[in-house]
Amino acid sequence: MVVRLNNESGLIMVLVTMMVIVMSVVMVGLLGRNFSAVLSSEEQLRRIEAEEVARGAYWRAYQNMITGGIITNGTGYSEVVDGRTYTVGYTIVAGAGPGGTNAISVSVGY
Repeated sequence: MVVRLNNESGLIMVLVTMMVIVMSVVMVGLLGRNFSAVLSSEEQLRRIEAEEVARGAYWRAYQNMITGGIITNGTGYSEVVDGRTYTVGYTIVAGAGPGGTNAISVSVGY
């Protein structure tokens, strides 16, 4: 019985190795893109939460003024939402509101 050696077996191994390398590079690229999408989504979530905290702080200051409380520049508080701490600060701008009333600016840091 005569056994013939196939000289193309080395070529197939090289092709399979190249395919594995190309597929690995593509997968690394896709995983990196997904990771950056997750980071940008988290940043967007923090901005939305900060905006909601600012709205709540505005209405809290408004209610405080209606009931006779006093809001001064720099006063504020901290609030924790989903394990993140948001720092609220108030700035009063005298005469900047409608009819010369005081305006309240709310800033939120996170």
